[in-house]
Amino acid sequence: VMGCDFRAYWIGTFIADYIIMMIPIGVMWLTWFAGGMSDFYAGTSGLNFFVLLLFNVHLISFSYFFSFIFANPKSCISLMPIVIIMLMITPSIIILIITQILSSAGATISPSAQGGILLWGIMILSPHGALLSALLNTTQNFSSLISSFPPVGAVIAFQIVESIAFLSYAYHVDSQSVAILEPEEDPRFNPAVLSRLDEDVAAERERTLSTIGGNEPLRVERLRKVFPPK
Repeated sequence: VMGCDFRAYWIGTFIADYIIMMIPIGVMWLTWFAGGMSDFYAGTSGLNFFVLLLFNVHLISFSYFFSFIFANPKSCISLMPIVIIMLMITPSIIILIITQILSSAGATISPSAQGGILLWGIMILSPHGALLSALLNTTQNFSSLISSFPPVGAVIAFQIVESIAFLSYAYHVDSQSVAILEPEEDPRFNPAVLSRLDEDVAAERERTLSTIGGNEPLRVERLRKVFPPK
């Protein structure tokens, strides 16, 4: 039982997670400037900073999504590394299958096209793959070697769309587990007992009730002492 508004709880949790995730991002930014890596902080018109900010949102929403996919928290923690690795290598497996099918039909896919499919695949399936696709072309121009290289704009678009989808699903599922407690009258309460209260108890009761404004997130009243039988 908590008196915190559900939306406030979610916003607070997300902000706390985002602040924690900003620590390694801040260290990465410092290394860019300390190492004179101008390709990272000046290239792509500074979009690399925005990509990393979105990466935090993308990764947090990705984590929230899978936290509701697993029924057991321990299973989620232990299996998520395997899930992430599988998502990263799934495009390679798909390319291999397609290549074998086309090969049996007498057709082929160029290596540059395979590279493009691979990058688009890992970008769509994993936040880590999206970050890799966004930063891969920073220091070297791989566009001449890989056809259909994912542009930074496409990476940002997928980060935003997938983050919204992941967060929406997690928020909806979590909201289903919240029970709204409506104020109810105790059917066993006998108002006649109030007339038999000691003066000091009655005065304390009136003093306590006078401080209640009706907007409390959680209010507990009319408690009774129940003594076990001797």
